[in-house]
Amino acid sequence: VAAAAAAAALPRAAIADTTTASGLSYKVIKTGSGGQPAVGDLITIRFKGAVKATGAVFDDIMSSPEGYYFRVGSGQVLPGVEEAVKMMHTGDLWELTIPGKLAFGEKGRSASPGKPRIPSNAEIAFTLELVAVPGKDDELIEVAGDAE
Repeated sequence: VAAAAAAAALPRAAIADTTTASGLSYKVIKTGSGGQPAVGDLITIRFKGAVKATGAVFDDIMSSPEGYYFRVGSGQVLPGVEEAVKMMHTGDLWELTIPGKLAFGEKGRSASPGKPRIPSNAEIAFTLELVAVPGKDDELIEVAGDAE
């Protein structure tokens, strides 16, 4: 448990790019102070994803007032995003470089209206913000309560 807590603390202090054992690279752009998600938690994120080699953006909801909700561990997002959110805290903003095997894999993704084709094993540039971890962002509730 202590080793897991120490490992979870490492990304908070990252200044330069850090690469995990799986090959996921991340750089902490902004550090938040909220809760940290675990498998099974319903969380809210905002993100922008692009094919690293071409810069072609395939999804961008960074400026959307409504984030994307998903349950950690459900397989609804790219494996590289799943790995990253488990190390993040609410309010964190990270820049990820997701290797093909943790992104769209061998199959890639065919083009669809308004979205570029993603080649097989393409490396992905991904900006990820952890917006909320309901039930674990207690200090946000306390601050709001103290203001009254």
